[in-house]
Amino acid sequence: MKKNLAKLHEIEGTLGRIPLEFNLCQTKIASIVCCNFASLI
Repeated sequence: MKKNLAKLHEIEGTLGRIPLEFNLCQTKIASIVCCNFASLI
C-alpha cells in the first residue's frame, strides 16, 4: 500500500503538482458532507 502511495505521489507531482493529501482531504470532506446532507433529508 505504501509503495502505491509513493507511486501516486510521483505521478501527482509529475502531472499537476497537486499534493495527494489535498486531493484525499477534499474527497473525504466531500463524502462526509454528502453523507451528512443525505441523512438530513
